[in-house]
Amino acid sequence: MERIEGESLGHLTAHVIFLDVAGTPEKDSATIALARSIQGVHVHTGAAPSVARIWGASTSGQVFLYDPLGQLRFSGGITAGRGHEGLNAGHSAIVSFLRTGRLATNQAPVFGCSLLGSL
Repeated sequence: MERIEGESLGHLTAHVIFLDVAGTPEKDSATIALARSIQGVHVHTGAAPSVARIWGASTSGQVFLYDPLGQLRFSGGITAGRGHEGLNAGHSAIVSFLRTGRLATNQAPVFGCSLLGSL
Protein backbone atom coordinates (compact mmCIF):
# COMPACT_ATOMS: atom_id res chain seq x y z
CA MET A 1 0.00 0.00 0.00
CA GLU A 2 2.80 2.41 0.86
CA ARG A 3 4.41 1.91 -2.55
CA ILE A 4 1.13 2.45 -4.42
CA GLU A 5 0.35 5.59 -2.41
CA GLY A 6 3.81 6.92 -3.26
CA GLU A 7 3.20 6.31 -6.96
CA SER A 8 -0.35 7.64 -7.00
CA LEU A 9 0.61 11.26 -7.65
CA GLY A 10 -1.86 12.32 -4.95
CA HIS A 11 -4.83 10.76 -6.80
CA LEU A 12 -5.68 8.14 -4.19
CA THR A 13 -7.66 8.15 -1.00
CA ALA A 14 -7.28 4.82 0.77
CA HIS A 15 -9.25 3.31 3.62
CA VAL A 16 -7.60 0.43 5.48
CA ILE A 17 -10.01 -1.53 7.64
CA PHE A 18 -8.80 -3.73 10.50
CA LEU A 19 -11.51 -6.15 11.59
CA ASP A 20 -12.02 -6.96 15.24
CA VAL A 21 -11.47 -10.73 15.13
CA ALA A 22 -9.22 -13.07 17.09
CA GLY A 23 -5.60 -12.86 15.97
CA THR A 24 -5.78 -9.37 14.47
CA PRO A 25 -3.38 -6.62 15.54
CA GLU A 26 -4.12 -4.52 18.59
CA LYS A 27 -4.94 -0.86 17.98
CA ASP A 28 -1.37 0.16 18.83
CA SER A 29 0.39 -2.53 16.77
CA ALA A 30 3.27 -1.86 14.39
CA THR A 31 1.06 -2.89 11.45
CA ILE A 32 -1.60 -0.35 12.29
CA ALA A 33 1.02 2.32 13.05
CA LEU A 34 2.56 1.70 9.62
CA ALA A 35 -0.82 2.05 7.91
CA ARG A 36 -1.46 5.29 9.81
CA SER A 37 1.92 6.67 8.71
CA ILE A 38 1.08 6.49 5.00
CA GLN A 39 -0.09 9.81 3.64
CA GLY A 40 -3.62 9.64 2.20
CA VAL A 41 -4.56 6.53 4.17
CA HIS A 42 -7.49 6.54 6.58
CA VAL A 43 -7.24 3.72 9.13
CA HIS A 44 -10.34 2.17 10.69
CA THR A 45 -9.82 -0.23 13.60
CA GLY A 46 -12.17 -2.45 15.53
CA ALA A 47 -14.60 -2.94 12.66
CA ALA A 48 -17.12 -5.75 13.04
CA PRO A 49 -16.44 -8.77 10.83
CA SER A 50 -19.71 -8.07 9.00
CA VAL A 51 -17.97 -5.04 7.43
CA ALA A 52 -15.95 -7.44 5.28
CA ARG A 53 -19.19 -8.92 3.95
CA ILE A 54 -20.50 -5.45 3.04
CA TRP A 55 -17.46 -4.86 0.85
CA GLY A 56 -17.36 -8.42 -0.49
CA ALA A 57 -13.99 -9.19 1.08
CA SER A 58 -13.22 -12.84 1.69
CA THR A 59 -9.46 -12.70 2.31
CA SER A 60 -7.28 -10.44 4.45
CA GLY A 61 -5.31 -8.07 2.28
CA GLN A 62 -8.01 -7.83 -0.37
CA VAL A 63 -7.99 -4.46 -2.14
CA PHE A 64 -10.88 -2.72 -3.88
CA LEU A 65 -10.33 0.20 -6.24
CA TYR A 66 -13.26 2.47 -7.02
CA ASP A 67 -13.23 5.25 -9.59
CA PRO A 68 -14.40 8.79 -8.71
CA LEU A 69 -17.97 7.82 -9.70
CA GLY A 70 -18.02 4.92 -7.22
CA GLN A 71 -17.67 2.18 -9.83
CA LEU A 72 -15.65 -0.85 -8.71
CA ARG A 73 -12.70 -1.09 -11.09
CA PHE A 74 -10.37 -3.61 -9.40
CA SER A 75 -10.64 -6.28 -6.72
CA GLY A 76 -7.75 -8.44 -5.63
CA GLY A 77 -4.30 -8.55 -4.14
CA ILE A 78 -1.38 -6.18 -4.45
CA THR A 79 1.39 -8.58 -3.42
CA ALA A 80 3.10 -11.39 -5.31
CA GLY A 81 2.56 -13.83 -2.44
CA ARG A 82 1.67 -14.05 1.21
CA GLY A 83 4.03 -11.88 3.25
CA HIS A 84 5.76 -10.53 0.13
CA GLU A 85 6.18 -7.03 -1.19
CA GLY A 86 6.99 -5.88 -4.66
CA LEU A 87 5.52 -5.47 -8.08
CA ASN A 88 2.74 -7.73 -9.29
CA ALA A 89 -0.32 -7.57 -11.55
CA GLY A 90 -2.56 -5.97 -8.91
CA HIS A 91 -0.06 -3.28 -8.00
CA SER A 92 0.60 -2.50 -11.66
CA ALA A 93 -3.12 -2.37 -12.50
CA ILE A 94 -3.88 0.13 -9.74
CA VAL A 95 -0.94 2.40 -10.53
CA SER A 96 -1.82 2.27 -14.24
CA PHE A 97 -5.41 3.26 -13.50
CA LEU A 98 -4.31 6.13 -11.28
CA ARG A 99 -1.95 7.45 -13.96
CA THR A 100 -3.88 6.72 -17.16
CA GLY A 101 -7.45 5.77 -16.25
CA ARG A 102 -6.93 2.31 -17.81
CA LEU A 103 -6.52 -1.13 -16.24
CA ALA A 104 -4.53 -4.05 -17.63
CA THR A 105 -6.63 -6.33 -15.40
CA ASN A 106 -9.50 -5.85 -13.00
CA GLN A 107 -8.52 -8.66 -10.64
CA ALA A 108 -5.49 -10.40 -9.15
CA PRO A 109 -5.00 -13.25 -6.67
CA VAL A 110 -5.14 -12.36 -2.97
CA PHE A 111 -2.67 -14.01 -0.60
CA GLY A 112 -3.92 -13.70 2.96
CA CYS A 113 -6.01 -15.39 5.62
CA SER A 114 -9.60 -16.35 4.92
CA LEU A 115 -12.17 -14.05 6.49
CA LEU A 116 -15.04 -16.41 5.81
CA GLY A 117 -14.84 -18.10 9.21
CA SER A 118 -15.15 -14.70 10.89
CA LEU A 119 -18.22 -13.65 8.99
